[in-house]
Amino acid sequence: MIYQLMLREKHLLESELQKSQDELNQCPQGHLTYNANGSYTKWFHHINNNKHYIPTTNRELAVKLALKKYHQARIDDLRRKLKGVDFYLQTNDPKLDKAPALLQPGNRYSKLLLPEIRPISAELAQWAAAPYPKNNKFPEQLRFPLDTGLVVRSKSETMIAMKLSEYNIPFRYEAPLSLGPFIIHPDFTLRHPQTGETYYWEHAGKMDDPTYVDNFKDRIKRYIQNNIFPGDRLILTYETKNQPLTPSQVVAQIILHFSTP
Repeated sequence: MIYQLMLREKHLLESELQKSQDELNQCPQGHLTYNANGSYTKWFHHINNNKHYIPTTNRELAVKLALKKYHQARIDDLRRKLKGVDFYLQTNDPKLDKAPALLQPGNRYSKLLLPEIRPISAELAQWAAAPYPKNNKFPEQLRFPLDTGLVVRSKSETMIAMKLSEYNIPFRYEAPLSLGPFIIHPDFTLRHPQTGETYYWEHAGKMDDPTYVDNFKDRIKRYIQNNIFPGDRLILTYETKNQPLTPSQVVAQIILHFSTP
């Protein structure tokens, strides 16, 4: 999971590097220096081995040259970070790992190793596949089918379910949970693939609706009253019409809660 996060970081750094390079290409030739006298600053434009004073009437030139200096420094920063990320990716590619192959079902060592290395795996697989009571409210809102046969209520829940499957996180959708006198149906009930610990994921899809927000706050309050806290075993994601949930936000939550050293 950390490898995937670093791969995403590489793409982000490359995108930012390209932006700064494009900005740098638009900057004027030469570079900017200054002489300071107390609070007063004189700016100078160095070009073709000549030094020219920049009067206050031409502040725009000084700004453009300062931006050039900034983007040059930013390019150096981004290249340094990219070098570190590339080194990590080259030395931590999961394809190079030999141990996971020994745990694959087809490997003759797996029957000996799995009970010792992953004792929780069989129980979790049975838990995820077992039938369970589902939320029977508003069945007409279940409009988004997945390849697994699961049907969810929104595109964002589809995204979350697909990413959970991609990262091999066992889960149930809208399974009942008793919180004191209340029975609620968390969007997702999850089990940690290594420890088996139970987590809950609630996605707030209408944060621009005041009534929805009030109801969601009451729901979170019930979790807290039952010692299930956001950032611990309660995962929360949010969106509005103008700021929808993104795959990178979902992956970040999975990595935060389920990655192992």
